Amino acid sequence: MISGMYMGEIARQVVIKLVDAGCLFDGVASEKLRTPMAFLTKYISEIESDEEFDNFVKTRQVLDELDVERYRVADCLVMQEVCSVVSTRAAYLAAAGISVLLDRVEKPEVTIGVDGSLYRYHPKFHDLITEKLSQLSPHKKFKLMLSHDGSGKGAALVAAVAWRIYCSN
Repeated sequence: MISGMYMGEIARQVVIKLVDAGCLFDGVASEKLRTPMAFLTKYISEIESDEEFDNFVKTRQVLDELDVERYRVADCLVMQEVCSVVSTRAAYLAAAGISVLLDRVEKPEVTIGVDGSLYRYHPKFHDLITEKLSQLSPHKKFKLMLSHDGSGKGAALVAAVAWRIYCSN
């Protein structure tokens, strides 16, 4: 539940719980907001890159796109908090997995390739992962590096290694 595919849906479910509890949007959610998978992960990135002093321009655009008719500044603040909590959770889960691998690699310094639009476009995801990795693996030196098309290159590498093993037998 780290990938960009699911983060928006996790955030949407939290938002719906808050709406149904009467804590958000005066207890009224649009039909679009109630539709599964309608809250895209890109909305989380947009909302988290918003600034209060800008009058929540990006957050308001997202809410307008989701057909939410009534919202206040307090609702925008809650939306930012929901998105922040969901993002932090995802980054910490990713860091936990990476930390296990870091601790098993017996190298003084490790470069970790990271791919995906979540890592690429989220304004805080890199920093959140780095912060948690530093806590979980304090004696390891590491660098996170954006890898373009990492899954395609990884699949090619696995195929090449498999072919080499097959040919050597």
